[in-house]
Amino acid sequence: MINIFDKFNNEKVLKWIKILMFIGLSFFLLALITYKIPLPAAEDLPRQMANGRDILQGDFRSLTQNVYSFTDPTHYFANHHWLFGVLAYISYMAIGWSGMVIFKIILILGTFFLMFKTALKKANFWLVAACSIPYIILLGARGGLRPELFGYFFIALYLYIITSLEDNKKNNIIYWLIPLQILWANLHITFPIGIMLVGGFLMEKIILNYKNIWQNKLIQKLALISFLLIAVSFINPNGIKGVIYSLEANTVNGGSVVSAEVQPLFAIDNDIPKQPTDVAHIFLYLFVITTISFIVSYKSKRVFYFLAVFGTALLTFKIIRSFTFFAMIFLLVVPENFNIVFLKIREYFLSKLGLLKIKFEIFLSIIFIIIFIFVSNFFYKKGIENMQPGLGLTKTAEDSARFFIDNNLKGPILNDTDIGSYLIWYLYPKEKVFADNRFGDAYNEFFWKNEYQASFSSETKWKEVDKKYIFNTIFINQYDRGIGLRDFIFNRIHDPEWVFVYGDDYNVILVKNTLENKEIIDKYKITVDNSYERFSNLVNSENSKDQVTAADLFGLIGQVFYTQSSFARGLAINPNMPKVWFAMGKTELERSDVENSNPSLALLFLNQAISRGWNSANAYSFLALAYYRLGFIDKAKEAVAQEFKMNPKSEDVKVWMKNFIKYDAEHLK
Repeated sequence: MINIFDKFNNEKVLKWIKILMFIGLSFFLLALITYKIPLPAAEDLPRQMANGRDILQGDFRSLTQNVYSFTDPTHYFANHHWLFGVLAYISYMAIGWSGMVIFKIILILGTFFLMFKTALKKANFWLVAACSIPYIILLGARGGLRPELFGYFFIALYLYIITSLEDNKKNNIIYWLIPLQILWANLHITFPIGIMLVGGFLMEKIILNYKNIWQNKLIQKLALISFLLIAVSFINPNGIKGVIYSLEANTVNGGSVVSAEVQPLFAIDNDIPKQPTDVAHIFLYLFVITTISFIVSYKSKRVFYFLAVFGTALLTFKIIRSFTFFAMIFLLVVPENFNIVFLKIREYFLSKLGLLKIKFEIFLSIIFIIIFIFVSNFFYKKGIENMQPGLGLTKTAEDSARFFIDNNLKGPILNDTDIGSYLIWYLYPKEKVFADNRFGDAYNEFFWKNEYQASFSSETKWKEVDKKYIFNTIFINQYDRGIGLRDFIFNRIHDPEWVFVYGDDYNVILVKNTLENKEIIDKYKITVDNSYERFSNLVNSENSKDQVTAADLFGLIGQVFYTQSSFARGLAINPNMPKVWFAMGKTELERSDVENSNPSLALLFLNQAISRGWNSANAYSFLALAYYRLGFIDKAKEAVAQEFKMNPKSEDVKVWMKNFIKYDAEHLK
């Protein structure tokens, strides 16, 4: 080996090792973010593209009004991402859907490159590379084509420019932040972060140079830049309202409907299992590591880093989607904080053990490669399990919209928030939507409480709202997890006033049972008797996800046998789908003909689900029901105890406890 090393320039060998490692990291990120656009699945992109289309056609109402809805069209809306919509629409017209995925990839890889290069200014390559792995995982989790990608890019660019001042305090590159801030203020709501980054850096310099504040040229420059960044942020279509509005967006003031993305980090969801590899847990691991790094480097006096870390951490605890911002700061801060310790360890191996530097680097690279292959393989499978790798749109992304358009269906449309953006892109201005996922940004609180949510949770309220708007079509994402939504779809399918005419792996469409819709009903009506034939393309598919879609559609119709058989076919193709095992157990226990349900079979399905990772509070609740029906009361109590451990506030547990008390009292007599 020594002879081999002697033949090459050690520095060149080390350089190429590092280049290959960086390429490997880039390909890991590329694998996580290269997937087709699932346009109907709660994406903002189609609505934002509609913004761009309208603006370029000279219609500027979407900058300040909720023009896409017939329920609250005069509601004030400060469109803080209008420029992204313009860019997205131009990109679509120029390079199509596949080109837009490539554009997203370039933007994300550019962000990663900037962050990596910035971190390398103050830390060893291997520390930066190691910290890049969790950063990539968290960045990949937010890899959809949305305006916040520009937020990540600008944060990376700002950090690169700000840290450049430490190497050269006379560097005037920081003045480029002024035009960048104008762009950012019109691309995404995260633009105040740019001001905070410069302000945090300024605060550090003030604290460290408090005796010489007024004479310090760097402080003067940073103070001027901070003021200018604040000033130019008002250069947006809504002026001061746009800036203030950006701090209040994505909320429903006191309302009951909000985006899942703006929930607290550990908001309890009984339907979703909690895993050590979930985003929330990864964030906590990184937060602990970051805290330790500050303890190790307590002499560094990096006030800016401290403020950035705990500011983004606090934001993540409050709003879950902020974890990517924390991950970016993690990549910058932790390698630098651990750098001195790492160099001392390396020096020990080099001096005490007499190792050549290149041998040590190769040893590190081997360890890194082993860890990297294991982690990247695991998280790649986890990251794309619900995605379709590739470019362009997912295979049925446009089908439901085409069905609506080709068959000349008409509104008014009742839709859920998840599908609103999709409908705006394909149907506006011919049709407007009932609601979309801008929530309280674009709709009033009365609408959310008394019309939107009430319609899906109360049959009486639904009839009142239907009478008010006289709906002709129901167009709903069947996987929207809003309260009562799936039950609502089931009820409408079995309501003689409505007819089920379309279903795919995203959406279902129903039309009102009227003479005007007779032609479409006669041609496409889906019933208990013809459902197997209508969904034969899914039933005969060799794709496990198609089988699950078929099962879910059969479930809406009430065909339990077809539901279970489709689930079973899906599991035969891919048995590692714990959610499907859970769905089979749940379906068996929830049969309307309870006397024909098989709790032993349900128990088998539920145990498979839990053993394969679907250990949610709900899973243990249904497990308790299966044991209870079989007469295994002690086992049922154990399952409920586990459910209580996972969710102490569960109302379901209280019901179970009352049942157990009643059962014990009856059997003690």
